[in-house]
Amino acid sequence: MKLFIRYVTLLTFFFTIFLSFLLVDYSYCIDRQKSIVRRRNYSGEKIIFLGSSHARDAFKNGVIEDSYNLASSGFSLEESYKELVRVLSLNNNLRTVVVSMSPFSLRKTNKLPDVTNVVFDLRESYGNNIVKNYFCNPSRKEFMFYIPNTKELQHYKPQLDPIKLRGAARAEAYDHTLHTDHFYGLKYFLLINKLCKKSHIQLIYVVTPFSNAYNRYVANDIHWNEDLIYLKSNAIDYEFYDFSKYFCSEKEDVVNFCNGSHLNRNGALTFTKFFSMTILKSNCYQK
Repeated sequence: MKLFIRYVTLLTFFFTIFLSFLLVDYSYCIDRQKSIVRRRNYSGEKIIFLGSSHARDAFKNGVIEDSYNLASSGFSLEESYKELVRVLSLNNNLRTVVVSMSPFSLRKTNKLPDVTNVVFDLRESYGNNIVKNYFCNPSRKEFMFYIPNTKELQHYKPQLDPIKLRGAARAEAYDHTLHTDHFYGLKYFLLINKLCKKSHIQLIYVVTPFSNAYNRYVANDIHWNEDLIYLKSNAIDYEFYDFSKYFCSEKEDVVNFCNGSHLNRNGALTFTKFFSMTILKSNCYQK
């Protein structure tokens, strides 16, 4: 019995030390995570990019003059709307808003019953109690490690070989087309439209480039096809462009994608230059 108590005491001791380390690390990193630092560094640019990690990786900061990328991993249209409201409170000269649209955009929310792994504002959601904040935050794994880098606040993952890329495309396509029987995002889609119209801001919705493998997996998804039809047919107060098939071959996929639906650094640079020279300057698309 004494031996058992000793083991329990030791386990409790080491667990307490381990948990303390996690909480200290988390409290240090929570305000230094790259997406949060990116938000802090916004300085009133007239063009902003919003949306999920598809937009975060597709539009390379520093390429388009007077623009800034505020998209973030896991952002639903609700988070994009909140970010737009925040930006407008800081900048009355905002001219253009570009929002990425994905197979989940009109369907998903980060609130129950369809929870993903992102929280818009951790301090606002969970307060300054770091213990409560840590255990309530579904994104805590993303905040455990932060590599200080003031020059590069966009994170691009290492490139995959063709076989792994196809496997990643399949997994992503499956995840992105789950829970598609409700339009949880439609409310915020309409709110973004209304706010931009009221504020006389050019609003552009964009499907960013996807790999050929990813496109094949989502091609027959009835909900994604319905969403594309909806976005095209209702494009009155906004512009809509579908660049999902911008890169036409698997050979291009290997060069331009880090997985099935996210561009790598090279793909982002190529696509951002194209977007700047066509959509933002002439509002036309031919390829």
